Amino acid sequence: MISVPAGVVVLVMAELVFRLVIPASNPPLTYFDVEKEILRFDVGGPRQGKIIVGNLSQQRTKWRVNNMGWNSETDYIPGRRDKPLIAIIGDSTVQALDVDVEDSIASRLRQQVAGQYDVYSFAKGGGTLSQFLHLSRYVNEHFEPDILVFNVEANNFDQSLCDVAHPVGMMCLYDDNPEIRESDINPYVSSRNRRWARRSSLIRYVVFNLGLSPSDRRADPGMAVQTSGKSDDVLLKERVVRSTDYVLARIARENPNKTVVFMVDTRKRLYEGNLAQQDDYRAWTRSLLDRKSAEYKFSFIDITGPFLRDYQEYG
Repeated sequence: MISVPAGVVVLVMAELVFRLVIPASNPPLTYFDVEKEILRFDVGGPRQGKIIVGNLSQQRTKWRVNNMGWNSETDYIPGRRDKPLIAIIGDSTVQALDVDVEDSIASRLRQQVAGQYDVYSFAKGGGTLSQFLHLSRYVNEHFEPDILVFNVEANNFDQSLCDVAHPVGMMCLYDDNPEIRESDINPYVSSRNRRWARRSSLIRYVVFNLGLSPSDRRADPGMAVQTSGKSDDVLLKERVVRSTDYVLARIARENPNKTVVFMVDTRKRLYEGNLAQQDDYRAWTRSLLDRKSAEYKFSFIDITGPFLRDYQEYG
């Protein structure tokens, strides 16, 4: 049995190893803006750092929290600017902590349209289609964009339903067929213990480098789903159609004079060893979004093809 002094020595050595030899990840701090009910990053915490993944810290990417609490190499100017604004809204893909901040979708697009448009991105990992609606209202209120681009993945659809996933700090939808209701938002509160734990390089290594972080995604236990004798798959798809229609209808109503683009991302199967085939649900959500985008006169872009060709060439 290890003695207390020996245990202390082991912990101190581990702290040094994961601080100096195999660096622990140091992600930005999450913050919930109570007034705006928006989950973003904490401008009062570290403003720059690295996301580090792998048991030997193999993957390292740089992040930067800007003046408004988003991962971006540039600061944001509220209100109108001297150039039209493209606002990109999404989840972890748009948040872009898996690449260097200058290689994010927004940064790359900003380089392509420099001098013609400003490009801002607004995203927090774990976002859903319903949360994108909520986030678009914040973006409209504070930044007055001319173009809204929503990057959507297959799991953003069903996880918009509160009984499937009710992420802390985000909005979900109650399906009271035929009525859809927007949920209240449960504030994200970072506990003092969690903040203290973040100071430990050993804990950060275990939680972030090794990917053992607990999830803030939980279903609403108070939401009962009536099956009406239908299969779970059929019922889920019916509910996803209703909730998706609700979100796109609200976006159309709230953005009558804006260009709205839905960009669907179904490429995750590419990294699971299946380069050509999409599973039925992913293909179905793509078709649903394509159809609904046409119904509400939104632009629709499927980026799977370009990702597939790039992946086949470069791996």
